[in-house]
Amino acid sequence: TLNLGNYNLIDEAFHISGPLTDKLQASASIGYVKHDGYIHDVVSGVPPVGEANRFNFRGQLKYEFNNDITNLVRVDYLYTHEHYGIYSTLLLPTTDPRYINGSGSYIGYPSPLANAQIGNLHYYGSGAPSLNSELDYGINDELNWKINDNLSIKNLVAYRTDQNRGLSAGNGTEYLTGETSTLYNQHQFSEELNLIHNYGPLKGVAGVFLWTEYENQIGDSIGILAPPAKTSGASESYQDTRFPTQSYAVFLNETYQVTPDVGIIAGARFTQEHKVLDTFNTSYNWTGGLPAGWYGANPANPGARGATSPSTIVKNKDGSTNQLASVVFPFVLGYGTNIPDGVQNVTAFTPKLGVQWQATPNAFLYASATRGFKSGGFNFTARNAFGDSFLPEWITTYEVGAKTDWLDKKLRINVAVFRNDWTNLQVNQSII
Repeated sequence: TLNLGNYNLIDEAFHISGPLTDKLQASASIGYVKHDGYIHDVVSGVPPVGEANRFNFRGQLKYEFNNDITNLVRVDYLYTHEHYGIYSTLLLPTTDPRYINGSGSYIGYPSPLANAQIGNLHYYGSGAPSLNSELDYGINDELNWKINDNLSIKNLVAYRTDQNRGLSAGNGTEYLTGETSTLYNQHQFSEELNLIHNYGPLKGVAGVFLWTEYENQIGDSIGILAPPAKTSGASESYQDTRFPTQSYAVFLNETYQVTPDVGIIAGARFTQEHKVLDTFNTSYNWTGGLPAGWYGANPANPGARGATSPSTIVKNKDGSTNQLASVVFPFVLGYGTNIPDGVQNVTAFTPKLGVQWQATPNAFLYASATRGFKSGGFNFTARNAFGDSFLPEWITTYEVGAKTDWLDKKLRINVAVFRNDWTNLQVNQSII
């Protein structure tokens, strides 16, 4: 398929599948979307936002060794590089006391270019373009082996990686008052081996699971002196955070038919996890020139980034504080430092018990009790050890229900009653 349109739109998708040999089958899908931006910047020369530039691919290859053994390989790839559609549009003049910018403060200065487009949703204000770029790809393999009529094996192995870059700038006007950049890297590997069995009244699955992951997030937010937008004081917040994780599990889920109509379900999973928070997080202010901590601009450690100690105060010859080079508000957490809650080791046992009864051909009744577990973790935005982590979440669920058909299957009525008991419920909350 191919679609063409205004703003130089190209929207193309392609798919092909079929046998390559008697035992080998394949498929491939490609998608590509590109169009120009349609939200214009009030600043001449800054490209519009809202554009698209995305490419993706997915391929599969299946090989049948014989009637009992098959192997399926899947690969996928995604790439984007575009000036995304997050923008700031003015609804009030910047001199209006009701106008508050993105940092939560009153600007109170004239912005001729931005104010000329008040309420015009086809324009936005930024001194530099916003950018989003993502590279994401992965490969996974699924092997199925039917050993006999009662026993089979399924093995799943996968690798995936993701890299995301973002840049946003400005405050809704033509003045470049600051920039925020982010870089996110993640890669993961997983392995799961399942043993599926069916012996008369007993059937179920047993298996082992391995998961390892590494995440790295770098954020840099700079407040720039850009008259008349900012006439004094500037700042930078910088962080480099890493999250290595390892998780191992063994699991078992069995169903035993006491009679052809009554079955008992029993299962359990044992999980062990190890997580680490390794982060450098600092903020500092400066007045004029380059900030302390920029590359080559820190007299105490040339070429270094960020604070070199909890208090980097540079003095002038007369004994006064050098505001150009001094770190005013440093906070350092991590990079080999033993900090509270910097490591999480969790062991989880999550069982399940249940019973099911086919009371009549049109009525199925069941009851179950299940224990669940959700990983704890770390808050990468934390500026002190009190808020750098959160505990695992636990839930115990009790449920009874019925699935029924009536009036010669013209009416279906399903009923369920359940209760959830939570411990350490995890929620996201923003406090301003």
